[in-house]
Amino acid sequence: DEDMLSGFLARFLFCIVREPRTPIAIPEFFQLEASWVEFFRKLEAIKQEFEISKEARELYCAWFEKHRLFAQEQNVFLHSFLGRLESQVHKLAMIFQCVDIALGQEMGNMISAKNYEYAINFAEYFKANLISCYDELTAPPDYKEVKVLEIIKKHCKEKGRISRSDLYKYAHIKGKELDEIIHDLVTENYIIIY
Repeated sequence: DEDMLSGFLARFLFCIVREPRTPIAIPEFFQLEASWVEFFRKLEAIKQEFEISKEARELYCAWFEKHRLFAQEQNVFLHSFLGRLESQVHKLAMIFQCVDIALGQEMGNMISAKNYEYAINFAEYFKANLISCYDELTAPPDYKEVKVLEIIKKHCKEKGRISRSDLYKYAHIKGKELDEIIHDLVTENYIIIY
């Protein structure tokens, strides 16, 4: 509990927990093309303060109200994560605006509704991953068994059975670990394998 309340975990706002995880090879060193160097110099030169357009403000306020209501329903531990997400939307919108300015697609210091829409979509994507990660961190030790059992019950109720390959697909648990869970469920007489 102390770790959860310390704010340390809230620093890891942007996480992706969906399977399958695919490693990304680190490319060898290469020279940036001149167009990229020019783009980054334009980004570096942006030193203005930004304002929010009326449309962007309306979009953010509508999202914020839904987000606030959702956050109020959540566990107190999630509040620090969800609170930080509110300010991240503004930061992301500013980044998108700077990119548009550097590309010559936007001018001035007014952040467009389009860039707030992008920022909100990012925030919603990471909110789903954040909650999934939080659920996994705070779950009881046997939560994966419970999850697998719920998937089996649901599919057996709908279709009468579930194949091992479908179970792998829906459970998002690695093969060896899922095999151990299935073995434990069979041993404990929760399921029967045909």
